[in-house]
This record gives sequence, structure tokens and C-alpha cells, in this order.
Amino acid sequence: MSQVPRLGRLRSKHSGLPHHHRVCQGVGGRRCPVLRYSPGQGECSLGRPELSWRVSIYNLRFERDRRLALWFGQEKHGLSDAAIAAADERVYIPMAGMVQSLNVAVSAAVVLAEVARQARSEAAPIESRVLSTSAGGDPVPKSASRTEKFWSIAQKRQRGLVVVLEDPDRLDAAAILRGCDAFGVAEVHFIFESTKFFDPLANRQVMKSEGSNLWVCSRVFYKARDCLQHLNERGFTPVLLNPDPRQPAEMALQSDLGQEQKLALWLCSPSTASTAGELLSGACSIGLPGAGEAMAVSNFVSVILAEVVRQRSKCPASHWRLTPEEQLSYVNWCTAVHAKRHPSVQQPQLQESMSPEYQRMGCLRAELARQGW
Repeated sequence: MSQVPRLGRLRSKHSGLPHHHRVCQGVGGRRCPVLRYSPGQGECSLGRPELSWRVSIYNLRFERDRRLALWFGQEKHGLSDAAIAAADERVYIPMAGMVQSLNVAVSAAVVLAEVARQARSEAAPIESRVLSTSAGGDPVPKSASRTEKFWSIAQKRQRGLVVVLEDPDRLDAAAILRGCDAFGVAEVHFIFESTKFFDPLANRQVMKSEGSNLWVCSRVFYKARDCLQHLNERGFTPVLLNPDPRQPAEMALQSDLGQEQKLALWLCSPSTASTAGELLSGACSIGLPGAGEAMAVSNFVSVILAEVVRQRSKCPASHWRLTPEEQLSYVNWCTAVHAKRHPSVQQPQLQESMSPEYQRMGCLRAELARQGW
């Protein structure tokens, strides 16, 4: 079972799980249902080899009176055959982006949060429609053309859902963008007021984000007030994200954030928390149940996004799906980024003293600005 990482650190203190629900590496002793998750395959796999079906985590009832083992596989190789053979169920986290998987820490956080939510609400899970185009949430076929993939993803993106990163750490931002891509966020705003600027589209952001930084539209601001003014002009409701469980905040798992048609989730750095609170005075503060230290910020944001998208899935598609004009705008973004990633595409030249990477980046930003980004 060397392929299965130990996840003892992600126990119930960060997710509010009942004491008899645990994350474990294996199952020993008393027999209990085993839930398998294979991030590299985009699914949480709880199933025997003869079980070809799988179910969304939002369609599976995590019963409070049952002992449950959650088994997570390594992202690169997934679960071993022996682990899959011992499983009772196969489940997956619905995703809606270019990225093919979530890392195992984010996957564990999202699954644990759903178990905790069901334990609190005791409500029957609902079918998740948010990732469906017309017939279901199947991934885009690899044989589809690049343009077809762009349109397919555009149909799954969330309208009126923006993530704001104020003075973000570069690596944290890349990991957050991966979660934004997976859960269908179409737009992320970056604020560089007290920290050094970096371009979210830069090549060095690609590896950490698994390429998601290219397919999530980004806007850059140098003043938090300018970003807030932009959101207000577009009619967005800002919500301050509070990853520290020791600070007072409304619990996301018990909120109705999904009812907001224009929602801006604002995440600030610890150094700007006080100024952000003043700037967003009166805004709701959202957190997660738990005790002790805060979760990793990328895990925290992914859990919040997963819950918001789950709530939105109960609404008609018109509530969350991009309009045809917005879909075209997203496809135009992807087309421009694709041209930048392929130097063979003819592009105008900038200063000869600039490196090819910066020349292409300058051309890309000029084209995106022309599109309105």
C-alpha cells in the first residue's frame, strides 16, 4: 500500500467531523465501510473491481451512525488495485475546469467538509447539476479540438462568482487558482498593494497551479479600493473569507451563499486583515468549523468554493451559467492565452531587449486589455 499517503494530519479538528469518522491509511480490526478517493483520477473511489459505477460525494449519504474510513490515493498513481478491491463505494468530487485533478490535501478537505455538513444537517444529498452541460458532468473528450474544449469549459463556468486575492503569496495563489479552475470560477482578482507584483499568467505559475492560472481569467489591481469599486459597479456582494477558526465568522457549511447571484469571495493576507476588515465593513465574514490552527489557505478556499457551487447546483442553470456573451468572452481569453503559449503563432514584436517570454507576455496582456480584461 505504498502508493497511499498517510493523512493523519487532516483529522476531524479541521472539519468538525463526528468523533467516529476518521481519515486513515488503512482499515484494520473491526470491519467498516471504506470510502476511496483517487485525486489523480478525479474521483474518490470507494468500490470493488466489479463496480463500474461511481457517485458524486453530494449524492452519497454519509450516515452518522456508521463507522467510515476515508481512503485517499496518491495523486500521480491513484489507489492500488488492492485498495480498490477492498472498497465498498466509489465516489468523486465534481469538477468543471481544464485541470484534471485536485491534490490529495484539497481532496481530503472537500470530502471531509461534505461529511461534516451532512452530519450537521442530516439532510438527504441532492443531485449536483452544476457541472453538467446537457447530459452530465463528463470530462471533455481528449479528442476534442482546442476550441471545442474552450467552449465546453465556458458552459460550465460559474457566472457571478469572483475570488479576490489581496496581497497573495505567489505559491498560495497558484494553488488557489487550481481550486478555482476545478470548481468553475471564471474570474479571479489580484490586488498588489503591499506585496511584490507577479503576473498570474507567468510561466513559473503554471507548474504549481497545474496550468489553471492560464484558464481562469484574472484582473490585476494595485489598490484594494479600486478593486472594491470595480466590484460595486458590477453589483457584486463582497464576502470576507476568514480561514482562522479562532476568529468569529458565519459558518460556510450552514450559510446560504449560493443564493447570491453576484458573489465576491475576498481573501486577504494576515498582514492586511485589519485594513480589509475596515474596507469591507459591514460585509459578512465566512469561515469553517474547527479548532486549533487554520487550514492551509488553498484547502480552505477550495472547501468554500465546493460548498458555494453545491448550493448553486440546487438553482436553475440560468442562476449560475454564463450568458452567451460571457461564454464568448471566456473563449476569447482562452484563445489569446493559447496563442501566447505557442510561440509559432505570429505575434507583434515589442522591445528587442526583452526576453521572448516577456515579449509574449506583453503582447498577451495588450490583447487581453483590448478585450476588456
